Amino acid sequence: MLYIFDLDATTVDSSHRQGATLDEWKRLNTPTNIAMDKPMALAHTLRWAKKNPRHTTMICTSRVLGDADMDWLRNHDMLADYILHRVEGDNTSCGWLKLKALNNWRKRKGLTWRGFTEDAVIYDDNEEVLHVLGNAGLPVVDAKTQ
Repeated sequence: MLYIFDLDATTVDSSHRQGATLDEWKRLNTPTNIAMDKPMALAHTLRWAKKNPRHTTMICTSRVLGDADMDWLRNHDMLADYILHRVEGDNTSCGWLKLKALNNWRKRKGLTWRGFTEDAVIYDDNEEVLHVLGNAGLPVVDAKTQ
């Protein structure tokens, strides 16, 4: 089973550095602020899935990840088997960004979309992501209900 996790407001509480705009998010996205992030309850599910050799874990986030993010994930035992994230300068909306990233990943793995969706689930808090990926056939879990 492939367990896919979003970061912000799903497995990571980064609310102290979320501004009202993308520019504010970028300004607040400093190593010092990243270090103040806290794991959320679904972080335990990610760690549980990592321990089971029959499961594969993935982080699929709309944020651009840097060294401080990777250090934080490592320090909190949250590095997944695969990490998909936004490339600097890509302003695609979250749902479509994640659909494209997951579709490209499954193609590299030689999977059909149906084969991919039959053995995967994504945990996310973003309504657009839940809508786009759910309509594409990927089982979704609303992190706000967990």
